[in-house]
Amino acid sequence: MAPVQVQRAQDQGAQDQRAQAQRTAQSCAASDLPPGAGSCVLSAALPGAAAPGAARPDSARHAPACHDPVRRGLRPRLYSLMCCLALGMLFCTVFCPAFCPGLVPQVQAAEARAAVQAQAATAAQPVTQPDPDLARKMLETSIERILSLLKNPNYVNPATRGPYRRQIEDEVYHIFDFAAFSARTLGQAWRSFTAEEKGSFTEAFASLLFSTYLNHIDGYNGEKVRIVSERRSSSGRRVEIGTELTMSDGRILPVSYRMMPGEEAAGDAWVVYDVFVEGISLVNNYRTQFQEILISSSPATLIERVRARATEAGH
Repeated sequence: MAPVQVQRAQDQGAQDQRAQAQRTAQSCAASDLPPGAGSCVLSAALPGAAAPGAARPDSARHAPACHDPVRRGLRPRLYSLMCCLALGMLFCTVFCPAFCPGLVPQVQAAEARAAVQAQAATAAQPVTQPDPDLARKMLETSIERILSLLKNPNYVNPATRGPYRRQIEDEVYHIFDFAAFSARTLGQAWRSFTAEEKGSFTEAFASLLFSTYLNHIDGYNGEKVRIVSERRSSSGRRVEIGTELTMSDGRILPVSYRMMPGEEAAGDAWVVYDVFVEGISLVNNYRTQFQEILISSSPATLIERVRARATEAGH
């Protein structure tokens, strides 16, 4: 080959090598990887490149290097895949019930099964039944404390009665469930009372009941109270205990207490929800009176009248 042709071929090879280096640099600049990192560095495979170990031309020695095209495309593909997964989850959450109504009954059925299983687990737990024997013991203890305070000389003396009356009141409030008294006395009318009216009525009625009960047993002569009868419901959750008190004039006063397990009381406690004095129920006695008042008056009027009667009774 003529020297001129050889020179032209060499010039053409160098020109191709510079063009390849320029394209490689542009490709690296378009990616987010730094030049020179990776495994596909521009090598002697390019046309006209020097043999291994030989000095490379300046254009090849300073040409920037870049990653393999497969590796350069991996990060964008992973990012796209993550976005698709997130959009898919959002679509299933928001639009699946509308586009796939068949899944809704399945989800509801699964929730219903879980609720049934939770109820079954709760029902499987042992339920503690109230002990009716404890009702008698609690009532007998409270009555003995009340009667003991009534016969205390300091209670008999009006000048020193105040603290002892408050002790009796504490004992009565401990064993009597005045909220149950109130609800049973008003019956259906109780539902029409607001929460505030219920609280005010219960407070006023408790004062009236306490004074009425105390006035009935105030003439007690000091003898030990006698338990004369006890009746229990078939479920064991209602107990009626009959007692007799000997009054100072020798008269026998029959007083019966109806009791139930206390809903808000701790443990296996029992509370009184009605009292029969000489066979007359305090709940039934006041129910008739209060219903007549509510026919023509408001709950606020009834509450004021109950407060006035409690004051008259000596509370």
